[in-house]
Amino acid sequence: MCVAVTGGEVLLVDDDRAVLAAVERALAFHGFVLTACSDPLAALALIERCPLRFSVVVTDLDMPAMSGLELADSIRKRAPLVRVLLYSGSLDLGDTSGRVDAYLPKPSGIAVLADRVKELLAAPPHAGA
Repeated sequence: MCVAVTGGEVLLVDDDRAVLAAVERALAFHGFVLTACSDPLAALALIERCPLRFSVVVTDLDMPAMSGLELADSIRKRAPLVRVLLYSGSLDLGDTSGRVDAYLPKPSGIAVLADRVKELLAAPPHAGA
């Protein structure tokens, strides 16, 4: 059964488990309701099961099986209301135009990341969504 959480649950996706755990703890400290996932395919499965569950996805770029941009593209098709923030240390992002709502380089401070997530949660719905 799919339960949509109003108030904006955040899905974190990063294949580096240490980074994932640290960001999860830090954002939870800032009051966010979070689900962490180290596998982009598993993250996509969560979204497919319940497209309205997550308001924002924070994803790394370079991951095995599926890049953060490929994940963003798949999310757009399945859950167009979900905002996607690319949080990556990669310098070669490729074309992000229209694929993600925001980009934040690693390492950015957690307060900066938390502020960016808050902005995305408060943003109006996508045009045409």
